[in-house]
This record gives sequence, structure tokens and C-alpha cells, in this order.
Amino acid sequence: MLGATVSASVSMDGAPWVPQFSNTRNPLGATVSASVHMDGAPWVPRFSRAQAGSLTAQMPRISQWEEPVNECPYVHRVASAGAMVGRPLVSSLSVIRPPVVNLDAYAPGRAAKAYMVASTAEVSRGEALREQHMRSHSAFALRATGQAGFTDLMQRVSTLMACSYAPSTDRIDAGYMRKWEATCALLKTPSVRADPATNSGADAVGFRDEILLQCYFLVHYYAGMNPRAHDDPAADPNNAMAALRGVHREHERLGIVMAPTKLANRVLKGLMREYVSEHGIRAVDRKKPLDNEKILAMLRTPNGASLHGLVVDWDTYFWIATEAWVNLLSESGERKDEIAKAPGMPFRKGRLTFASLVWKVGGVELPAPMMSDFDHMQVGDGVYVKHGSLKNDFMGVIFAATPSFLPWFPFSPRNAARALIKLERAALVLPAARASTPLFGSAPGLEFTHSEVEYAFELMMRIGAGVSVEDFKAFSIHSFRIWVASALLSQNVSRYDIKRLLRWVGDSSLDLYARLNDSEWTKHVTSTYSAKVDSTIAGRLAALGTIDLEYVALRLARGISEPIS
Repeated sequence: MLGATVSASVSMDGAPWVPQFSNTRNPLGATVSASVHMDGAPWVPRFSRAQAGSLTAQMPRISQWEEPVNECPYVHRVASAGAMVGRPLVSSLSVIRPPVVNLDAYAPGRAAKAYMVASTAEVSRGEALREQHMRSHSAFALRATGQAGFTDLMQRVSTLMACSYAPSTDRIDAGYMRKWEATCALLKTPSVRADPATNSGADAVGFRDEILLQCYFLVHYYAGMNPRAHDDPAADPNNAMAALRGVHREHERLGIVMAPTKLANRVLKGLMREYVSEHGIRAVDRKKPLDNEKILAMLRTPNGASLHGLVVDWDTYFWIATEAWVNLLSESGERKDEIAKAPGMPFRKGRLTFASLVWKVGGVELPAPMMSDFDHMQVGDGVYVKHGSLKNDFMGVIFAATPSFLPWFPFSPRNAARALIKLERAALVLPAARASTPLFGSAPGLEFTHSEVEYAFELMMRIGAGVSVEDFKAFSIHSFRIWVASALLSQNVSRYDIKRLLRWVGDSSLDLYARLNDSEWTKHVTSTYSAKVDSTIAGRLAALGTIDLEYVALRLARGISEPIS
């Protein structure tokens, strides 16, 4: 510990060896068991539920000692792919002999506090926070780590930090962290970068190591990447940066803020320049938009059509609900995750339910309409869709407060309000159950999974719309969203209104998905043939040139008014 005298008993090859060392010199040995005294009083660290009062790590045998150079145990861990929110982190424990390091080049006490990261077979995120508090030597350090209330608070904070990301992100980041561990093992350094001084730049030399380590990881990770598609000549360098961001998130789950990625971004730009130099610009194979013809053909898929064991029967609840979400996405462009859940996930609050629908009938808003109310629908009526928790509006403070209005029309080829009325009649959800009943599912009370809507979409596209197996690869559920954006753009709807209708906060998604039709390109290009341009800038205006002010003043004094040549 920094600022404390540490005594340790070390067994080497079965024989005890008892050194005395300070915060700038640590021992190397086979098995290390250390007790720490601070200001003459014993200090008992707590590294896990099962182990307190000592830190034991099996280290590789080292044939010789190099003094006064420090070689301290480098213990690192990484969360397993199966670690879930609120559960203990299953850690892989390994010890790496570091290279010889001259501690004189580092801030005082850096080695003693930075890399003694406690590890056992299982370490909870709350205990990781406790370890960081115990390693702190700030005058403002939090000293109540042994109190039950503070322990609960640490566990609560760590759990909330962990669940700030989706479970799917957790699983992906765990894989990134394993790659990070491999790079750190190669460079003989711990994978958990727990020293605030080096991460913040207070330790200038250590800070340099941190930002360079991220650069080395970026290159090392990219060297082992495979292209995501068979047609790609090489992997996309941006995906390597995504891995580094995942490592940052893994550290954040442990309450650690890593050094910034500014230098790694420069390396990324170099990788991208190399990519373009060798392979040209990367062709991004994005999904194609749907169109009215395909959507209507999907809704006319004949009864009895089957694919992946799914059989069409438009009179069953499954297909009534499917007809409803197809119409909704064709007008409002919901994302797949808004109408269906990932496999194995329970239904949760904040998702679309029957309470998300508020009907406007005869100008009156009805949150729980009776079936007879739908008989009085007229032009001008419709349904308000109250949006739930979205990926870009998790708390619903932007879009949930301003619902979408979908108008009712009796004779249009397709209409979301009509399809949702059909779903209301099939579900017959009681008013008290509307808030807890998923809007779309295979039966009342159930919610569609991603695979169910994907299989239904493929069936309707391939059999109803007649899209070939090869051509179908260019489409997905997101094609509805691209279709709505492009259709609105073709009708000269303002960019602001398109973003509002499709619930986009920024412009990047609009620039990506709202695509001009060929006819619009033709119209705009043709208009340039007869266009007249006479605009200019101040720098191109006629100038007076250089004027001899003394000469002009003299002429004026003499009353000479002829023009100056």
C-alpha cells in the first residue's frame, strides 16, 4: 500500500523467505501471502466474500531477483461471457511476470497501489469497487468500506452500472474483454487498468503507457479479425474500435474510467487509409427499402402458405397480430425490438401494450374503447400510439410524450388503424389488463419473439411478394423503416417532420436511410440544364485598386475635380 510499510512471508521452493520491503519494493516468489500495517495498526483487506485478510496468488518460479528494481505480481481478471447483471463476476485468474521496470521513472508509490488487483475465482462488481476504495490514499478517500450500509450501497451502484447496458451488449463486451486479456498477456501487463493516476494523466509516464496500450490492442485485435461478409476483401477497421469501446464499457462496469482513446483514433484513421489504399472504399451493403407493391403483396399471402414450419391462416390470432404490425410498420416505421422481444427475455414495462393505443372516435379520446365504439369510426378519427422505451429515448422523455397519430380510412388499400381495430376485436382485452398485455404476440398475453416476426416476414416476402431467396438477403424488418423515410422524403416532407415521424433525434440516421428516388434525381439534375446562376462573393466584386491618398488630398485642396487616372 502507498505510504505503508508492508511485511510479507514468502515461500520459495518450499523454504520460507521473509523480506522487509516498503511501498517502492515488492518481492517476487512462488506463493505470496501479505499482511499490511498502516501507521502501526493492522489493515485487513477484503477481496471477496470467501477470502479476507490476505492476498494469495500462485506465481511462476523466478530464478533470480533484481534489486532495487521492482517486480510485483501482476494479477488480472476478466468478466466471463456468462456474467449477468447483479450476479458475481466469474473471473479467470492468471499471473504474469512483468518486464523489469525502473520505478524511479514513475510517480512515488505507483507500483504499490496500481497493480495489486485482488482476484479470486469469483469477485462481485461491488467488491471490485471496495478494492478501489481500499487502494485509495487520497485525503478524501471513503473509509467506511467495512460497514454494512456502505457495502450494500457499493453493490447497488455496481449493479446499476452493469445494467446500464443491454444484456446483448454485455455478452458482446465479454468477448471483447477476452481479446483484451490476450493482448495484455502478450505485453505482460494486467488487463484491469485500475490506476486512476495513469488513466487520468496525473502520472504522465503511466498515462503514456495506457494510451499506447490501447493503440497496441487496436492493431493486435485488427490483425486477427476476419471479414464479416465473404465478399469483403478485409475486415472493417471500425469494428476494431468497437472492440476497444467494449473494453471501456467493461471497465466502467467495474467503476473504472480508462484513459481516453484520442491516440487510438489516430491509429484507426491510419488503418482506414491503409484499407482504402489496398482495397478501395468499403462498399456498405445496407438493406433495401420496401415499397407499396411488396407490402400489399405480403398482406395477400395466401392461406396455407408455409415456410420454416409456419403456416399462414389470416383468421388466427397470430396472423391477425402479424397483419397489424405489418400495417403499423408501413406507416410508423417501428424498429423490430419495439414489436418483438429477444428470445428468453420476459415481458417488461416500457414496451408496447394495448394501453399504448388511445382511440379517437368521433373526436373523443378513448383509452379503453368498447367494441361497439369502432362501429362509429369516421374520416378524421384514428389511433394515437404512445411510444414506449426506445433505444434513443430510454426514459421516454422525448417521444413518449408526443404520440404518433395514425388516421383511419375505410377504403385505402392498407391502413394501420383498421388493422389495429381487427386486433382489438380478436384480443378482447379488459380495461384493467391493457397495460400488462403485449400489443403483438402469437396469442393474447404473449409477446412475439424476434424469430417469430422474422420468419413471418420471410414467408410473406418470399411467397406473398415473390422475392427470391437471393434477393431476400437485401431486406429485413428494418426495410419498413427505410421505406417510410424514403417515401416521406419523396413527398417533400421536411427533414424535421421526417425525424419526428420516425423518432430520430439527430440527422445521421436520416442521412443514412432517407434515400432519393431515381425520378427525383432525374428531376433535380434536369433542372440544372436551364438554371441561371449569377451569385458572387465580396472577394470577387470589382475593386478600386491602389489609391495614393496623399495625391488625392492634394488635388482636392487645389480644387481639381477631374477623375484620377
